[in-house]
Amino acid sequence: MKLIKFLIIIMTYSMVNANISKCQVLYSENFSTNPLFTSKATDYAFWDSNNGNYYINTYDNLNNQYWAYSPKFATVKADLDFVFEIFINFENPVFGTYPGVNMYNAEPVSISAEEYSFNISMAYSTQHNQQLRFVKYGVFDYYTDTITKNNWYHIKIIYHAESKTADIIVIDTTSYNTFYEIYDVDFIISDFSWIGIGFYDEPNYGHDWSPMRVDNIYIEQEANEDILGRQALIDFYNSTNGNNWSNNKFWLGKAGTECTWFGIICNDYNQIESIHLFSNNLNGTIPDSIKDLIHLKSLLLHNNNLTGSVPNELLEITTLESITLNNNQLDNNIISLLNQKIKDEQNNWDVNNDNSIGIEEAIYALQISSGLFAKKENIVYHENFSTDPMFSSFESDFVYWDSEKQTYYAKIFDVSSGEGNYYAFSPLFETITGSFIIEFDFKVITQNFGTYPSLHFIKKVDDEIHYIVPFSYMNTSSQGKGFNVYDTYLNEYNLSSNPLENHWYKITFKYSEVTKDIQCTIVDKENSNIFYEITLHNFPIGVGFNQIFVGAITSPPKYGDWSDMEVDNILISTIDN
Repeated sequence: MKLIKFLIIIMTYSMVNANISKCQVLYSENFSTNPLFTSKATDYAFWDSNNGNYYINTYDNLNNQYWAYSPKFATVKADLDFVFEIFINFENPVFGTYPGVNMYNAEPVSISAEEYSFNISMAYSTQHNQQLRFVKYGVFDYYTDTITKNNWYHIKIIYHAESKTADIIVIDTTSYNTFYEIYDVDFIISDFSWIGIGFYDEPNYGHDWSPMRVDNIYIEQEANEDILGRQALIDFYNSTNGNNWSNNKFWLGKAGTECTWFGIICNDYNQIESIHLFSNNLNGTIPDSIKDLIHLKSLLLHNNNLTGSVPNELLEITTLESITLNNNQLDNNIISLLNQKIKDEQNNWDVNNDNSIGIEEAIYALQISSGLFAKKENIVYHENFSTDPMFSSFESDFVYWDSEKQTYYAKIFDVSSGEGNYYAFSPLFETITGSFIIEFDFKVITQNFGTYPSLHFIKKVDDEIHYIVPFSYMNTSSQGKGFNVYDTYLNEYNLSSNPLENHWYKITFKYSEVTKDIQCTIVDKENSNIFYEITLHNFPIGVGFNQIFVGAITSPPKYGDWSDMEVDNILISTIDN
């Protein structure tokens, strides 16, 4: 049944989505894993792991609330078109109960909270005999025919913001027939960010219970700047003197470009997941509106000039996994925030609140105690090319820092004899021999046969180059075309499919000293999709690496061509296991 329902939701959604040109998935839950709903009666409202849906056994009782509500999701705006879909099964409707689903615009303290947007329920009373009901009290009220108990219904609401109307379609998933449909009916609602499931009734009719199940909730809305977190980013830019950052490339561009702004990383749904603006000359305070970035997982702001207090709301972002604030001038209120966070989660940990502990230590204490962050990362090398990186180029006319684009450029020729040294070395940094993470942006501008634009992580020993983590683009008759992740243990090439020309990709290498495995993930920066990933085992680090090699050493035979490349945003961190 789970698979059938999934196919229905995909097929039907494709038919109704044509009118929304640019969309954002705001919430999607198929209950295949624990959805982390807040249950008000855990014995009666819970995730059913065996059936892969959410179960609510709703009693008709004056004093009890048998219901649960979802985590907060990105706000569904009443001034934008959206599509809302849900599967509902009323197993055994009983007189006097109204099990259903409420949409809320504030975190509900009770299922009868006034801040609800609209309601979908099963009405069983003297006036209505087991009918689906769509209601906003005092605004609109629509009823279907009598439903069949213990039957799954697929409900779709297609909302039209301009006219404040909706199309409501209900499909019987047993027959696949349309059970109910009305179009362009009044549907005046408010924003919502939570879904509540269950029942609370008044007065008490003294009857029995009425169980229900829900599955496959899906909400997609026309994208706008609020959904993408644009205003929160603009507030952050203004509050930290963004005009004078070391790199503010693309910031404050038009709506819809936020995922291209320097230091911003988004997921597949264009939701902002990471802000990486460490060592970027940020001056000022962190604004309270950062709390609106509700999908944020990583906030790296160390090595700046941030002042003032850390907003209390920061640690209320439930998705947050990593945060670095060390080497700033922030007040020590972060310690009390972390201290409370730890107490809330473990009730047995305290962070010393005297001046002997700094922000970095407090964060590390949180990492150790609460398990929110598994490992501590230490930045070894970071280069965003906003200023001259002082690389040593062997062909300065062809391999150089591009001050206009603020990237590093290399043009590699395929020479006819001897060697062509179309490469440059970075300054030396601390030798890395343990666990690490490498990140960089890579673009092959022109792809021509017989050349190997590269970015290698190396160590020179007695003038001999040891290629510890080699990465390149290949275009050869023997290997084909693609990014090459070379296995130095097996001496094997591992090629991706051919990347697009003049297109940025984010490359990440993660190496574990414990397992001796190295994982490479290549992400298309335009759409945030994974382009290629591979894990190599028994990867030898040997002497380690302490330098970066950009470009290529080319040697005969001559194919008579050249390729060029750009790199940007290189970040190397070690990891404490």
